[in-house]
Amino acid sequence: MKNTFLKSIILAIVFFISIFAASAQEKQKVEILNADALKFDHTISSEYKRLIGNVLFKHNDILMWCDSAHMYNEQNMVKAFGKVHINQNDTLNIYCDSLVYFGNTKTGNMRSRVKMIDKQMTLTTNYMDFDFNTDVAYYYNKGKIVDPENVLTSTFGYYYSKIKLFAFRQNVLLVNKKYTMTSDTLKYHTVSKKSFFFGPTTIKSDSNLIFCKNGWYDTHKNVSQFNKEAFIVNKSQTLNGDSIYYNRQTGFGKAIGNIKIIDTTQKIVIHGQYAETYEKNDSSVVTGMPVLEKFFEKDTLYLRADTLKAVADSSKKNRTIFAYHRVKFYKPDFQGLCDSLTYTFSDSLIRMFEAPILWNDSNQLTAKNIEIKTGKNSIKQIFLTVNSFVVSQKDSASFNQIKGKNLTGYFVDNKLDRIFVEGNGETIYYAEEDDKSTFGINKANASNLLIMLKDNEVNEITFYKSPDAVLYPPKDLSKDEVLLKGFVWHKNKRPLSKDDIFNFVE
Repeated sequence: MKNTFLKSIILAIVFFISIFAASAQEKQKVEILNADALKFDHTISSEYKRLIGNVLFKHNDILMWCDSAHMYNEQNMVKAFGKVHINQNDTLNIYCDSLVYFGNTKTGNMRSRVKMIDKQMTLTTNYMDFDFNTDVAYYYNKGKIVDPENVLTSTFGYYYSKIKLFAFRQNVLLVNKKYTMTSDTLKYHTVSKKSFFFGPTTIKSDSNLIFCKNGWYDTHKNVSQFNKEAFIVNKSQTLNGDSIYYNRQTGFGKAIGNIKIIDTTQKIVIHGQYAETYEKNDSSVVTGMPVLEKFFEKDTLYLRADTLKAVADSSKKNRTIFAYHRVKFYKPDFQGLCDSLTYTFSDSLIRMFEAPILWNDSNQLTAKNIEIKTGKNSIKQIFLTVNSFVVSQKDSASFNQIKGKNLTGYFVDNKLDRIFVEGNGETIYYAEEDDKSTFGINKANASNLLIMLKDNEVNEITFYKSPDAVLYPPKDLSKDEVLLKGFVWHKNKRPLSKDDIFNFVE
């Protein structure tokens, strides 16, 4: 019983398959709807016909017009010549000089001055094959697509008519009023005006140049995403990243992963893991362990912070760098740390805020706020305001010290040359013999002081307003008496190399 039932099922399946196969083999023939003249040539074939003048064929949902044609009934094939026009479902129109149409496969080969038109675009080429079953066109040996916003050319291309998608390959060029795009492989959706590119792609405009190896571009909204070795170059900056989002309309860019911003005008490079740029006001923000490199003629300044921000002034000729939180920097001739910092390129002024510390040679400088005036690759002046303190180590237990309300330091060849103390001036320095042995400790007080240095050692002090100075034998002063109030030696916090800017000691 079971075997009989199983045999019945198998026979039914075979029957339906045979019916399906038989129906599939029945191909609808191409119909002749019109021709001014119809000729037969049995020397070629008994099934061969030649049609001349106002020729019109029909096959399923396709109409084909031409000046003349050769028709092969057995092969269900048509060769059409002169002013060929193909229409499918009243939506797709194709024009060409010649056509070979295969009715059994519902495919056509169009040659010479081919033009395909639908509601979204116009395609022109000299060589195109079209599959009317899948509505897929393939062109080779160059093609051109035009829509209201773009002109796109390439050597090879596919057009998927049902979903309005082009796939281009080799020598791809997209020209828009605002930019030009070149690529190796690109897909373009004619309805959404969105491009997808694979392989090296370059986008050029008056405002910038963009490169990537993978991504997409919405040509209607001017919004894009660039991946894989991506970068954007404008007149003054280059933005690199693993992934870059860009809105050309607003000038906003966002980069993620291995960020690198190069400012050629100011000779600066900023690294990080996340960045935002704003072209209209020429500013950018970088986070994710950001590091700034400022290049000078002889060396480089390395600075890190939790956040780095660059902002241009109204003229867009000068910028200010803002560094926020846990700032630390290294340059061979000076180093420092603070909570926040600004650097203004117009006046070459560095401003340090909240517990700033600056080191220059053997000198440690601290105050509530510190400003550093630079120029021509060197420090010119330094301004310490409120609780100013300068310390230089003589030996492991001895320190020369200068203290006051406000302090101005003057540099020569990047070395501290003289210090002017304004308000509540105090000093402790060790007086030495020619052999560097200490013969006394000088403690001095005055409202204002001028200290002259030589080889980072106190060479001369000038007192202004109510001076009080005493030279003590070293043995007469205790450890507490040789340290001014507020003295702190920050040896372990000083960066000794560019790698030390990542190390923080509380």
